Amino acid sequence: MQEEIEDSVINSTPIPPRYWKRNVDDSFCIIKKNAVSSFHDTLNSIDPHTSSTIEHESNCQISFLDTLASRDKGKLIINVYRKPTHTDRYLDFRSHHDKNHKISTAATLIHRATNLLNTDTGRNKEIK
Repeated sequence: MQEEIEDSVINSTPIPPRYWKRNVDDSFCIIKKNAVSSFHDTLNSIDPHTSSTIEHESNCQISFLDTLASRDKGKLIINVYRKPTHTDRYLDFRSHHDKNHKISTAATLIHRATNLLNTDTGRNKEIK
């Protein structure tokens, strides 16, 4: 249902988003600043049973799921986002957890670094 609403608004708005990504109930879009309010209002006017909230970028960046999207000279840079309370602590390989869980933790971190990030600098930093 939400996907149909989004498609309807994107296809009918005078200034559509330049970029739109969706994951379950979270959406990320790049749209001209002067079109944000109108687009958001239209999105919320389609169905009275749904309501979308909006977060604006701060200091040319915004977090979306596990990523931090930043603008740098007209380019979109994607890095890993960590909350301020993140400790960089994961499963200790000497712990009594199942070996497959330990391997899965490392594989997930490597997968995130190699598949989500869009710069070599970000990938190398994350893999280290």
